[in-house]
Amino acid sequence: LVIMVRCPVQSTWLSEVPNFYCQTVGSSRSRMYNSDTINPDPANPPLAGSILSGQFPKTTFGFVTSPPGFDLGIANLTGNITPSEDVQSIYRVDVSNCGWMGIGQYNVKLFNSNNELLVTVPHDSIASGQTQQVTIPFIPSTPGPLSIYAKVETALDQNALNDQSNSLTLIVQPGGVIINPPIADYHLRIPMDFYYRNSLYETVYDELYYSLSYLFAPAHIMGLTWHNNFTSTELIQGKPTKIWLGNTDLEDLTAGWIPASQLTLVFDGNVSYPAGQSFVDVIFQTPFYYTNGNLVMLVQRPMDTQYFDSTDLFDCYTLGNLAARRVYSDDINYDPANPPAGDTNIYHYQPKTTFYMSLNGLGTLCGTVRNSQNQPVTGATVTINEMNQTTLTDSLGLYSFQYIPQSMYHVTVSKPGYHSQTQLVTITGNHTTILDIVLQTITSVTVTGTVVNSAEPTVGLANAEVILNGDTELTMLTQTNGTFSFSGVPANQTYSVHASKPGYHAYNGTAQIGFTDFNLG
Repeated sequence: LVIMVRCPVQSTWLSEVPNFYCQTVGSSRSRMYNSDTINPDPANPPLAGSILSGQFPKTTFGFVTSPPGFDLGIANLTGNITPSEDVQSIYRVDVSNCGWMGIGQYNVKLFNSNNELLVTVPHDSIASGQTQQVTIPFIPSTPGPLSIYAKVETALDQNALNDQSNSLTLIVQPGGVIINPPIADYHLRIPMDFYYRNSLYETVYDELYYSLSYLFAPAHIMGLTWHNNFTSTELIQGKPTKIWLGNTDLEDLTAGWIPASQLTLVFDGNVSYPAGQSFVDVIFQTPFYYTNGNLVMLVQRPMDTQYFDSTDLFDCYTLGNLAARRVYSDDINYDPANPPAGDTNIYHYQPKTTFYMSLNGLGTLCGTVRNSQNQPVTGATVTINEMNQTTLTDSLGLYSFQYIPQSMYHVTVSKPGYHSQTQLVTITGNHTTILDIVLQTITSVTVTGTVVNSAEPTVGLANAEVILNGDTELTMLTQTNGTFSFSGVPANQTYSVHASKPGYHAYNGTAQIGFTDFNLG
């Protein structure tokens, strides 16, 4: 029995080597080929560069006494791993007919880890040797972790060993709604242009057109779906994608681009773009705080080494105004913070986009920041780290965040002259969480010393640069006698000490500064 296994080319690799249990018999039982740059053809494997050895993986085979006439197998359960409560997400599996007889009808079922049935999707006939991708719509009902798996069922099946898929662990987000636009009327290479090696696209979504104005309160946009129509026959896997969003009063982009520096980066990662007519789901790493009104979206396809078919298109709309801009190139690497000017880039098409809005399960966080003497701290910076949202305390030391999705967050408070503090807080939907924080004043000391000539240790060096580097960096030049004195140095820290002057080797060392004045010597 001979077996060939192919790991298709990936855009990333693991930092550690994942190993399998193996055996060694002789020295010529196997061949292996691997590369970061060459994608070998399984129909014409390369001899040059391959490794001949006696190693092969420990493998358990499942046998039947005779080839089954009816045998359906299922594999590759994929989909949104951070779906929203009460919002439909799409999951997909590959169903293969491994038998030598066709099957008229079968069901694909989705179960949770307690083997409770969640969804049943009936499907039409499948021929012998055929593989079909089956779409499973699923609406989670409860926030939190959820493990699911898929199973293919038919009364004719004669082999149960391959009927169940891999498990997929989901983290269901608090409830939301879908802003789902109508059917598209056009197909274009926006917002991601895969015919070129990089592209930049921006558009303004009108609040009325997308029914955004029907949201009665500010909300968070948790993610989006683009609707693609690609002629590429294989998945465009793991392509870098960047998305910015912003609230805007503008109705079009005739005045120019809105640069990324004026928007919020909500996604920066790799996205896979499936072949044929399908969906591209993007769950934001940073939920966007939408305050009602028009919405601007900037999308970048960073410079790549590959390009694809000119007919890899997205579902789009024809706009009545010039509310979009686009550029694309194989050579020019566009900067989203400084997009190219010029009216040649203006456009009147935008991609059909489904937005996922979190309305339910939003809470409020507020509190007071005080010092160790119980006095309010004004102008302290309060940050919800996971959401990248920041505010300042007022004259009474008060701060407040509204419309926070239900979850656990790290909150960091900082101000010069105080030790920063980070606390974990749990936000509950439709509830106000109070988090009061006390900042401890940083105790300061004076650090002194003298820089001398090593050949003449009693001779001080004037105008030598001395740097103390800890939580803060302090720099000064020595006096005519080589002495220096830093005042207001934060206490109880380890500092790196650096001294330098042209014509001399630099000095590098460390010093543990306590709660009393310190002389470095």
